[in-house]
Amino acid sequence: MAAAVGSWASALARAVVLAALVALAGLLVLCLVPQAFGLRADVVVSGSMQPRIAPGDVVLTAPVTPQELEPGQVLLFRDPADPGRTLLHRLVAFDARGDLVTRGDANQGDDPSPVPAAEVVGRAHLRVPHVGLPAYWWRTGDRGAAVLATALLAGVTVWATRRHGTGPEPARPGRHRTGPWPVPAG
Repeated sequence: MAAAVGSWASALARAVVLAALVALAGLLVLCLVPQAFGLRADVVVSGSMQPRIAPGDVVLTAPVTPQELEPGQVLLFRDPADPGRTLLHRLVAFDARGDLVTRGDANQGDDPSPVPAAEVVGRAHLRVPHVGLPAYWWRTGDRGAAVLATALLAGVTVWATRRHGTGPEPARPGRHRTGPWPVPAG
């Protein structure tokens, strides 16, 4: 009886882990496939847009023209203070010159530099929560957490997908019979 309960519990645990792995794979596909259709996927690396968008989330953005820009939209744009970096903030208003006034949802004030419309990379369309956490940890220097998460994911994948002694034993080369009864030795 105890063996049956243990076997049942192990099968249930494997099923739960496999369901989680399938969900994670689905989220990864959700992040990667849209790139084939012109969307861009970026891992959020700061908390400036919390609570709606958190570090480690992946945000999919699509190109947007200056004429389509409206206050309230969440935009990905080149940082005026560091053009090699992008920011994901909300468009609050337009200034007198027509440049964008932006602000992170978690920030008390507007960003210090207005953003020219030409610097907008795209408008946010979809947030995929937590999928980018290992990349976030790696980028922020927490390499141990990134490696541990990757190793843990690999370990549970192997555990959940390996054969666990159920069903007939697979055939091995050189150990087959030609009929339902033993073949007499010569």
